[in-house]
Amino acid sequence: QIVTEPLSEELWRQIGWEGHELLGNAAHAYCYAQRTREGRVTMGGRGVPYRYGSRTDVNGQTQQATIDQLHTILTTLLPQTAACRIDHAWCGVLGVPRDWCTT
Repeated sequence: QIVTEPLSEELWRQIGWEGHELLGNAAHAYCYAQRTREGRVTMGGRGVPYRYGSRTDVNGQTQQATIDQLHTILTTLLPQTAACRIDHAWCGVLGVPRDWCTT
């Protein structure tokens, strides 16, 4: 998952994301995003490779390729964020039911 630097109110107006609605894409390379209280965009998705046995990352760092992939998705969906800095990145194991549906 990545999070941008805080965006200016002017940039939010250009984007047109006035509320704090959640965004999602259910394609094979899914993604999800939300606007935070601090005025950032946080985005996650299928970018972290699965490690056998649900092991986490090797050294506690998110792979640069994952950060780059999520940044590309972000700027594809919201081109206005192209010049925005990514402040943080993190990763972890995702636990969901096999049918991806809540019970």
